[in-house]
Amino acid sequence: MYGYYPCEDRWECLLEDFGGCFSIGDPVTVADGVIYEYAHYREIHGFFRAFDLATKEWLNVRVAPAFLDTYESYLHISTYRGLLHLPNSILCLLSSIYEDHEPGQPQTTAVHVVQFKVELVKMDDKEEVLVTPLSSRYCHLDSRCYVFRCSRL
Repeated sequence: MYGYYPCEDRWECLLEDFGGCFSIGDPVTVADGVIYEYAHYREIHGFFRAFDLATKEWLNVRVAPAFLDTYESYLHISTYRGLLHLPNSILCLLSSIYEDHEPGQPQTTAVHVVQFKVELVKMDDKEEVLVTPLSSRYCHLDSRCYVFRCSRL
């Protein structure tokens, strides 16, 4: 598995002989030595999988206890196309939808942005990922655009 760093225009081998599998079409990013995949088909609607590049193991991922009942309310769209790693261990999901408009009026787009904090925590002598939803909001644009699949590996 290789990562491309566009600012430096270079490829780097992240893991030789990677035996894991990510779903085609689900957005992926690397943050702090962990590969995160947003997997919309999980038992919980829209959840993350995490693979630790140092230990070469899949990590258990769980929602912060305070958000177990409200986690899914942050996710308004069934498929997200982009997953970005922002500073301070923030993951940002992106998707877009075309909004209804009156005939003769300009077409508009709503970009849905969902932010999560991800933390590596020790649980029973093993590391796992704790996911805390932070925000869910729409940005409305007066044009027709689309969030393409964008992943930073």
